[in-house]
Amino acid sequence: MQQHSGHTTTLPLIGQVLLWPQAADAGTSLSSRDAESQSALKRAAVARLYESHFDRVARYIAVRIGDFPTAEDLASEVFVRAVRSVDAFQDTGAPMEAWLFKIAHNIVVDHLRKLGRRPQSVPIEEAAPLPSKHNPGADIERQQEIEELQRAMAQLSEAQRQVLSLRFAAEMSSEEAARVMGKNAGAVRQLQSAAVKKLREILGRVGE
Repeated sequence: MQQHSGHTTTLPLIGQVLLWPQAADAGTSLSSRDAESQSALKRAAVARLYESHFDRVARYIAVRIGDFPTAEDLASEVFVRAVRSVDAFQDTGAPMEAWLFKIAHNIVVDHLRKLGRRPQSVPIEEAAPLPSKHNPGADIERQQEIEELQRAMAQLSEAQRQVLSLRFAAEMSSEEAARVMGKNAGAVRQLQSAAVKKLREILGRVGE
């Protein structure tokens, strides 16, 4: 799987989907043409998010599943699914990014359910950047170093893993994470604080 900088694996598919013909024939009603225009605008918005948010989505997924290469594949699936379901997106005032990360969350849940295990976490410190294919030795060493932290992250609650993934891997503000999680920003900040405190306690016990 190529890294996002080139999009060499996914971009052709995304581009093909985004460029599906949208021209109305002579018998198409005005309301139908308006609907098609709105659909085209939404697909264009997804295309822009693909360019600006692919790495953030991939890091978020990597933190949730603990597997960098698979995270990139699943991030590609997030955008394919977003394009296919874009007509279902309703503008309620929340940015499209929140809808996108909800899709990512659902894909993570589906992936882990298929594997028959609970979420495991790549430590947030290791979620950026994604592994370099030019230095596999460094990646192996890093993987060995983070196993202890990975086990610690696995002891957090689902909500705690979710908030840390959104805040640090996806680089969201408290307000943005709140929209994804369906909470208010204050609740997200409290959840984040509790998650960081618990993680430090766990790591402190391990180091004793």
